[in-house]
Amino acid sequence: MTALLGAGVSIRELSRRIWKSTVADRLFGHAAEPGFYFLFALFPTLCCAGSILGLVARSAHQISDKLLEHLALVIPISALATVVVTFNETTAAATSGKLTFGSIAAIWPASGEAKAETRPRAPKS
Repeated sequence: MTALLGAGVSIRELSRRIWKSTVADRLFGHAAEPGFYFLFALFPTLCCAGSILGLVARSAHQISDKLLEHLALVIPISALATVVVTFNETTAAATSGKLTFGSIAAIWPASGEAKAETRPRAPKS
């Protein structure tokens, strides 16, 4: 930076060039893409994780009992009842269809993010 300032480029001119390059390269849009794809994939991922947890808890009662015992150590007593009710509802509502939907719906935005990351960033002149 001192080389640019020493060469006669003012701070104002340097700032203008940086801003112009930032806008031309669509830096803010490219910076927002990973956040968008992450949030877009979050709900289906939670749907998939809930189905996996429900299917495992339904078939292996010992695992679900141990999980709830460990949660009881770290969760306040007042919140534990809500967690247990939600856990039981998740277990009862878990199906392989939700697991399939969650998996496909989570992979779709993740693949979009992978494509967005491999795209060239600078505009072609």
